[in-house]
Amino acid sequence: MQSPWKQLVLGCAIAVILITTTILPLKANIIEMRPGTPASPTGSRIAVANRGTNTVTLIDIKSERTIDLILEKGSEPMYAQNTFFTDEIWLGDRGNNRVLVYDALRLRRKAEIPTGRGVFHMWNNGTLGQMWVVNDIDKTMTVIDLRMKKVLATVSIPADLAPNFKPHDVTVTSDSAIVSLLSANGSDEGWLIKYSGESFQETNRVKVGGDPHLFYWGFSDSLLYVATQIDGKVLKMDPSTLELLGEIDIPGAHGIWADESETNLYVTDIESSDGKNSVYTIDLASFSLVPGTPADAPLPFPHNVMVSLDNKKLFITHSQDSEFTSIYDLDKTGVPEDSRIIKTGATPFGIMLVRDPVAYKCEKRNAYRKRCKLYR
Repeated sequence: MQSPWKQLVLGCAIAVILITTTILPLKANIIEMRPGTPASPTGSRIAVANRGTNTVTLIDIKSERTIDLILEKGSEPMYAQNTFFTDEIWLGDRGNNRVLVYDALRLRRKAEIPTGRGVFHMWNNGTLGQMWVVNDIDKTMTVIDLRMKKVLATVSIPADLAPNFKPHDVTVTSDSAIVSLLSANGSDEGWLIKYSGESFQETNRVKVGGDPHLFYWGFSDSLLYVATQIDGKVLKMDPSTLELLGEIDIPGAHGIWADESETNLYVTDIESSDGKNSVYTIDLASFSLVPGTPADAPLPFPHNVMVSLDNKKLFITHSQDSEFTSIYDLDKTGVPEDSRIIKTGATPFGIMLVRDPVAYKCEKRNAYRKRCKLYR
């Protein structure tokens, strides 16, 4: 007869096995774990949407090992979003005119939400409680309630611009959305259109350089940054008024992202055919290039960019005739170094940080800026 102590140890061991079995993602039709991947699905990751292979690759930031989330055939994943202060991953699927919502812990699908045709960029704001999804074929934006996961509105671009422009990128503030328009006929002009998050009506507009891409962190003192590829500039703007506050010349400026402390802004030159001098670091306090920038990318045509939560690593997708994402260590000034590449999938496109759904609970504003507190 076993002692009570041995029975307790045996019971705990069985419980651990059962819990581990429960949290491991199912392989069939959901994910594919590559050799050497840690068994635990938790940990902060970088999500790469592979537009050409109906997969989303999740890169463990520390180990740089990967897991693939596999969608149905005919899917075309574009951009992923880890919605603020939630454990959800939202994924735009251009191939099926929809947005998919997953549990970031178990990678199980929670919702499927219809959109317009031509899903492209998407962005959300937790305070406003909305996700805006660009549909560039229909020339509309689908507005989704983050909590209810229901469509609130379908918003058209301005009628006077619709014949010659189409929506492309979007960012969302606590009370509005800002949408960038690309030329549909090859002109070198672009537009930023601001919409009310309540009435969904246009409230402001400003003309900018062609092929504009947006970055805005969403805090009360955050500024709007716009990369305009055609005229090779990065603009600093007031998100409330769309007033221009400054600009920097960067050739082929396209991918754009800042660390969460808003210390450095990273911008890629997507037109670089050899990757040389194509990754720029901007000091946001002075709005000037950091000494030692630009850095080289190991592959041509660096596209979208993402930085780890601890500001120690940078990740860049290379979408043109590529299956690879490049990874860099960041020196203490924020300049990328020691690059390497990892195979993700055909046409790696959108890229997003997915916070650890188990270990971290980020607090809003001041505490959120300083750290994420551990919880269990």
